[in-house]
Amino acid sequence: MIEEPFYQAAVAMESLDEIDLEGRFVAVPDDWFVAVTDVVGSTKAIAAGRYKDVNLIGAAMIPAIMERVNEELPYLFNGDGAMVLVSPEHKSAVEESLAGLVHLSEANFNLDLRAALFNVGELRAQALSLSVGRLRLIGERALAQFRGTMIAEFDRRIRAEPGRHIAPSKKLAEQLSLNSLSCRWHEQPARNGAILSILILPREGHGDPLIRFLALLRELTNGELASLNPISTTLANYQSVFQAIRSEARLHARILSGSFARRLLSIAISVPLFKWGLSKRYDWAELYLRNLSMHSDFHKLDEALRLVIDCTPEQAEKVMSFLESEYSARTLNFGLHRSAACQMTCYVESLSDAAHVHFVDGCDGGYVAAATALKTQLQVD
Repeated sequence: MIEEPFYQAAVAMESLDEIDLEGRFVAVPDDWFVAVTDVVGSTKAIAAGRYKDVNLIGAAMIPAIMERVNEELPYLFNGDGAMVLVSPEHKSAVEESLAGLVHLSEANFNLDLRAALFNVGELRAQALSLSVGRLRLIGERALAQFRGTMIAEFDRRIRAEPGRHIAPSKKLAEQLSLNSLSCRWHEQPARNGAILSILILPREGHGDPLIRFLALLRELTNGELASLNPISTTLANYQSVFQAIRSEARLHARILSGSFARRLLSIAISVPLFKWGLSKRYDWAELYLRNLSMHSDFHKLDEALRLVIDCTPEQAEKVMSFLESEYSARTLNFGLHRSAACQMTCYVESLSDAAHVHFVDGCDGGYVAAATALKTQLQVD
């Protein structure tokens, strides 16, 4: 759980319907930094069938930083990258972790990863804003939510200002620890018909479309928004020992290391539990499975509302109709990608309750394809 006083001062939201209520978001302090990563050429990598790799490297900064500083910080995953709030005392350690991750991404995944740090106070002095809130998942576990004009500026500057990019370091890659990052669940097919990956960006002066859209989803589900969560333990299928080792060995700069030995042990424990069904013998393992979907980030906010939802054809039609109507009324811009399945990238500190989060994305493009559609729409406007 994140202990930072300013973050805990935000009243935890039980649902995103509360985003406009007083006290749900607080300003990020001026002396804090924001670490941002972005996979270069992610669209081409997806076209080549490498979206799992894009998601894995896109999420990798989160555990890389948390394991290095031994503290949980507010973060958000966006498909082909992520953002993490960084306290001043952790700045140097985070820079070193990112230098190692940039090298690992290129050396082991053949993916070019941009990484940079931005000072909040510097950008706030330019009349840009950034605030953070908490969306409760289950119990005391909450996911950070973000609002503010800085978010789009991070994206612009990390692309336009290569001088900010953190240089790769082979030496620091060998010190990198990513043992809490894994991708052991196979793609999950849609239960209801289609997986929709959606980005909704309200136009300036129009905050209501997001609330209206969430109200529509509640109407379509009789108030059960969780029914749109694409993660289902009944459809979840775990990888074999060989598949997990082959996939995750690339998260280590050196195979002959204590870090990789710990990963092998983790795989040796988790595969019998979740592939062979031995989880039924242990209450803690069954609790992990039961809470899998509740610990997923299938809806979140980083100025744009981001969702990966499992819809019936009728629900998908009404969602599309709403978005097109609001776009015509010039209250929002949106991007949407439809796929037949979703995938998870997992950040698992341990199998105990409240110690795991699962990053969800649509297959075959997901958030990246939706972002491309959104950018095209913005350029037209």
